[in-house]
Amino acid sequence: MGERKAALRAQIDASRQELLTAIHAMADEEWDRPTSNPSWTARDILAHLTAAEPGLLARMRRILDGTSELPANFDLNTYNARQVEKRRASTVTEMLTSLEESRTEMLRFLDGLSEEQLDVRGWNARRQEATVANILEDLARHEREHARDILTARDQRA
Repeated sequence: MGERKAALRAQIDASRQELLTAIHAMADEEWDRPTSNPSWTARDILAHLTAAEPGLLARMRRILDGTSELPANFDLNTYNARQVEKRRASTVTEMLTSLEESRTEMLRFLDGLSEEQLDVRGWNARRQEATVANILEDLARHEREHARDILTARDQRA
């Protein structure tokens, strides 16, 4: 594995470890408490994360295929809200399994990339130009941010 791919893998491995640490720090009664994200409970954030990685993987595949342009009516906030609603009733255990499955697929994808493919440009879900490597970095950042958001539920009261 090339140095750059190894560094990207280290970033996403570290962010996942941070997320898992946050998840395992939560008590059952804390999952439905509000968080620093005014729209979502800790459970909602976890549900969001179970949809995010498969969505980012699909986005990167579209970039590599040259088909990453988003539909004119695509709205990321609406998409995220729909994905959370679909997963909201899932148990934490079910969501952990989903995270594990999507990470296995993501790592398989990363391992199969060439150095050149890391630099292929396309559009991310925020309608910004990004490389495949940028999206992998965004994945790590996204998980770290939401790991911190989840933990804010511990200080809230339902």
